[in-house]
Amino acid sequence: MNLATIAVRNIGRNKLRTSLTVLGVMVTILAFVLLRTVIWSWTAQVEASASDRVGTRHKISFIMTLPKRYAEEIKQVPGVTKVAYFNWFGAKDPKDENDFFATIATDPHDLFEVYDELKVPAEQKQSFFENRRGAVVGDSLAKKKGWKVGDKVTLKGTIFPGDWEFYVSGIYTATRSSVDRSTLYFHWDYLNDAVEARRKDQIGWDHQPDRQPGALGRDLQGHRRRVRRARSANAEHERARLAGLVLGHDCRRS
Repeated sequence: MNLATIAVRNIGRNKLRTSLTVLGVMVTILAFVLLRTVIWSWTAQVEASASDRVGTRHKISFIMTLPKRYAEEIKQVPGVTKVAYFNWFGAKDPKDENDFFATIATDPHDLFEVYDELKVPAEQKQSFFENRRGAVVGDSLAKKKGWKVGDKVTLKGTIFPGDWEFYVSGIYTATRSSVDRSTLYFHWDYLNDAVEARRKDQIGWDHQPDRQPGALGRDLQGHRRRVRRARSANAEHERARLAGLVLGHDCRRS
């Protein structure tokens, strides 16, 4: 008789105890897997985001605006070749106001230069560039809403009140899983021309790609020094911004 034989016999001596032990182990494993799945679902977008982009936003929230000249000043920094700026628009579909999706104003050319993971057919992209009321929407959003290229879409503004008309110029896909494919992007100029004078020439945040491998840390520190003159501005990694959205607050850095 060896230890294995003794162990097997001992297992069968008290079937209730053995069953409860097995059940306890199964519940523990299941609970661990479920918790890890929930945590992964929260952080997967952050982990898959670009590690080579630096951004500027208002210290309180990206919904609060900054002067557009900040983006223009960053473009003048030696080595910076691309800067994309954005405004959170916050519109709703009047047919279903409880169905949330992001609506963001941006410069069309800068959007695709900085976010090269966004993929749109060339003819649709050109149509977007040329149509001031044009918009590109994620394939997930287009499928959910039943939107097709060429459709006219009217959205109800919240931050910027009124009925806003857009034409679906293109439908984008993405090569990076961190990209939200349920977003509508449209021309920042269309928004800027329509708002009252006090709200003109304002942006919510901007992003710039890393100038060269390994330069991100230096870029971030320099970026912070540049915006520190304006107490309302803050600079952070793109991952920090996404983490703030996931956790339900903005990640603040001094």
